[in-house]
Amino acid sequence: VKRAIIKKNGIRYGLLGVTTTTTPNVSSPGDNIKFLDYVASVQKEADALAAEGVNKIFLMSHSGTDVDMAMIPFLSGIDVVVGGHDHALFGDPKAIEAMGLPLQAERVVAPYPAVLKGKDGNIALLVSAFEKGRWLGNIEITFDSDGVIRPGAWLGNPIFVRGCDYHKDETGAVVNDDCSKQVAIADSAMQSIIEEYRVPLDAVANELLGEAAVNFTGRHAAGAKLHSMGNLTADIVLSNTQSDNVDVAILNRGGMRADLAKGPVRYSDINTVLPFDNTIVVLDVTGEELLEAMDAAVSEAGGKSYGAFPHVSHNMQINYCKTDDCDNALMLGGRVTSIKINGNAIENSKHYRIATNDYLANGGDFYTVFKLACERETGYCNDTGTFLRDMVAEWFRNHSPVDTVSQHRVVAH
Repeated sequence: VKRAIIKKNGIRYGLLGVTTTTTPNVSSPGDNIKFLDYVASVQKEADALAAEGVNKIFLMSHSGTDVDMAMIPFLSGIDVVVGGHDHALFGDPKAIEAMGLPLQAERVVAPYPAVLKGKDGNIALLVSAFEKGRWLGNIEITFDSDGVIRPGAWLGNPIFVRGCDYHKDETGAVVNDDCSKQVAIADSAMQSIIEEYRVPLDAVANELLGEAAVNFTGRHAAGAKLHSMGNLTADIVLSNTQSDNVDVAILNRGGMRADLAKGPVRYSDINTVLPFDNTIVVLDVTGEELLEAMDAAVSEAGGKSYGAFPHVSHNMQINYCKTDDCDNALMLGGRVTSIKINGNAIENSKHYRIATNDYLANGGDFYTVFKLACERETGYCNDTGTFLRDMVAEWFRNHSPVDTVSQHRVVAH
């Protein structure tokens, strides 16, 4: 938790920040940063602010609004929590529907704000405004002389900034057609600055790479549900690493952040799907290590880390149990019941060469086994230096229109 004090119109406001407990596993903070308990850490900093005479405290949370709702009753002195991580949209569904935004109203999970009470019995408000700067949080609050929020004395709703036209495809999946929908910028000076900066960016972003023959589901495909963008990307990686004798490609769902709509595909579209500067790494693991990695991935994806779920190339099939009570798991207490590569069950002592991204090769999203394999003195671990994003862009340049096989490769039972 980090604290700061800002002063506006002679009034001091305290700001705190907190992040999810899975941050060490779903990002790359290094070995020297410690992550402490949510309640204990926030309360310590809130008390420090109170000791400095600050009685209006805002908490910026990247823990998930469900976690925030559970933690707020154990905190004292926190007035407003601005939620993040779960991309939750708070608001009035009827008001959002009236804006003419298809499939947005059904995203609303709570009123704006959600009203709770802290440990001290005072009102604490929780707000959240979806994702990617598409909505702007907006709320006006009246405090009493002691810095306590007056009952019912608030007014606000998220303000639409930019977003997509959504529809549901034949499978029922939500896909976006056009993400250029946005409000006009009233400040002409700011508009001029933006237009100036956009000139060199647009030269790259607007490059027409090719065409998608189908809607590729990406960010919104969950669990065993078909994730065609994950399938496609893993297949592209496998195809591009054959010179290094790669057996299979394995990527994580969290590295893909959007769907890809049927039709023309520009570089900006690929950048939206794959926004991280991940490079491709080729490494050797044993069958036993591969099983351990896949078991951790499907287990954590069902709990701590949504993004850990594996997306694999077409020549790999994984079956796993939805819950921990799995009678025929390959590992004691595990979930994976079978792994096949090219139709053959993996062998514990056999070595397999895999292609993945550098984030997983460094142990991200609970793929600790990959990191250990890369650190093995007698092992093979080669960072190709090729960006995954550019590899996919090049595929669209050379293979359009791009289609995909509707194939469930990682299946729960």
